[in-house]
Amino acid sequence: MRVLVTGATGLIGRSLVRRLAPANQVFAVSRRAIPELEGVEWIRLDLSQPFDSAVLPGTVDAIAHLAQSDQYRDFPNGAMDLFAVNVQSTAALLDYARGSGASSFVLASTGGCYGVSRDPIAEDAPLTTPGPYFRSKRMAELLAENYRGELGGAILRFFFVYGPGGKLLVARLARKILAGEEIVIAGDPGMAMNPIHVEDAAAAVEAALGLSEQATINVAGDEVLRVRELVERLAGAMGREARISASEDAPGDLVADTSLMRSLLGVRPEIDLDRGLRSVAESLMAGSGTEK
Repeated sequence: MRVLVTGATGLIGRSLVRRLAPANQVFAVSRRAIPELEGVEWIRLDLSQPFDSAVLPGTVDAIAHLAQSDQYRDFPNGAMDLFAVNVQSTAALLDYARGSGASSFVLASTGGCYGVSRDPIAEDAPLTTPGPYFRSKRMAELLAENYRGELGGAILRFFFVYGPGGKLLVARLARKILAGEEIVIAGDPGMAMNPIHVEDAAAAVEAALGLSEQATINVAGDEVLRVRELVERLAGAMGREARISASEDAPGDLVADTSLMRSLLGVRPEIDLDRGLRSVAESLMAGSGTEK
């Protein structure tokens, strides 16, 4: 299979490219420095800028659109980058998919589009899209939904993906623990969640590439825990003490119902939370030159 992967140097993209390369022809798109990886054809392309699809391969079988704006936390200063990467490039790549013969298009979205809930959140739950980043992801979803009759694949709503080299919640917490900084937990013991390791998230993308009809699917882990427990177990994996304080905010819970991930994708997370947190801790501490 000829697969185009955008965001190929991102957290999920790196894992996906490594999974696909041995048995597929992979075209990996990135605007950053390009790593060496046998069997992968790299395309240097900045999706925040208008681009001519002629720089992409003439034909592909499937597309995994994982790229997202680096400036998702910087609104309104980063608004144009946010719109260009998350929305405009999605429209361009969907049109490219139609012209390149692709039969499948997988879009990386986020569980943050839902409202918080006391119960596990299924894919038909109300969407609140609270803020510019989540709205940009919902706009991308709507674009993809327009092609439901022409392209298979999936809209994947990821919940708290983590792994070595990440930049999101677990990685931020790990860096604070390593630096001895105070971690403030909103509504201690904090939000309930079910994080998923990046290798399992990449397995979900790989499986979604094979869907003949488009579906919207939550991607999350098996284990539900609250932020305080996450911090304490992460600190334990690092051999450190976490400095924790609490605020009176009540953030609500964001736990995914993963029934469709199991039934449609056949994916059940293989990396348990303790093993996953150890991988984050070991990578971060090796990079800092710090021994446990």
